[in-house]
Amino acid sequence: MAGTDTAVGADAIRAGGGVESSAPNEVRALSALAFDELRRFPGAIRDMHLGIADRAFRGVGPAGRPVQLIHDALSRRAYGTIGASASALGKATDVAVDRIGVGEKVSLSTTQRGSFGLAVLNGLIGDQLERERSALHQPTSVRVQGERIGLDRSSLRDAFPVATPRIVVFIHGLTGDEFCWSWGAEDPYGSRLVSNLGCTAVYLRYNSGVHISENGRSVAGLLEELVGAWPVEVQEIALVGHSMGGLVARSAAHQASKRDQEWVKRVRHLISLGTPHLGAPLEQGAHRAAARAG
Repeated sequence: MAGTDTAVGADAIRAGGGVESSAPNEVRALSALAFDELRRFPGAIRDMHLGIADRAFRGVGPAGRPVQLIHDALSRRAYGTIGASASALGKATDVAVDRIGVGEKVSLSTTQRGSFGLAVLNGLIGDQLERERSALHQPTSVRVQGERIGLDRSSLRDAFPVATPRIVVFIHGLTGDEFCWSWGAEDPYGSRLVSNLGCTAVYLRYNSGVHISENGRSVAGLLEELVGAWPVEVQEIALVGHSMGGLVARSAAHQASKRDQEWVKRVRHLISLGTPHLGAPLEQGAHRAAARAG
C-alpha cells in the first residue's frame, strides 16, 4: 500500500485528516472474548464427561443410580467452579486493562500484525462478532495504511490527494485484510498503478466471516458512497478480488446492478485471483457424494 497517493495520504492521516476513529478498545474486547471462550470451555468438557459417564452407569443398572447422582452433582460443581474462576479472572483482567488504558494506546486493527490477527478471528467467528457488536468486528471500510477512511469528500481528498478518475478496488479473501496485497513485496503492484496506468488503488477491508451476499451488499453500498464523494469525477472502475474477494466483488456488482446504483455503470474490469466461482473443491466433492447417495 505504498503508492504515491497513499504515501502522501499517510501525512494527512498522521495529522488526523480523513481518518475515522478506530474501534474504542480492541485490546479490551479481545481480552473479554478470550476469557469468555475460556469460561465456556469447561462446560463443553463437562457435557462430554457426563455423557460418557451416563453410558457407563446405564451399563451398571439401577444399582448404580445413587452413585451417578452424587458423581454428576460433584462433576457439575467442579466444572462450574473452573468456569466461575475463569469468569472472575476475566473480569479482573478487564478492570486492569481499563485502568491501565492499554486499549486506548494500542489499536490492533491499524497495525499489520494486529490486523492479521483480527482478520483471522473475523474469518472464523465474524458472524458472532457482528451479532454481538464486538469492537473486534471489522465492518466494510476503505483503509489507508491500516486507518479507516471516512467516505465524505473532505476525508477522501485528504487520504487520496492525487486521486485520479480511474479507480482500482482491491478486495481481499477469507481471513485476509488489505495488508495482504503487499506482504513481503518491495514494490507492490498497487503502488505502480498511478505511474503506469494513471489509476488510484483503493483497498477495502471487510468481515470475511459473514455471508458473501451480505458482504456484497455492504461493498456495493460503500462503493456508491465512495464514487459519489470521490475528489474527481470517476470514469472507470476495476475490481480485483482474491479468492473469496472475487465472489464478494461479483456479488457487489450484481446487487448494485439490481438496485441501479451509479458506481457499477463505471465498472470496466473484474479480475479474480484464485476465486472458486464454481465452488471450492471440498464443496464440489461433498455435492457429488450427496448426489450419489441420493
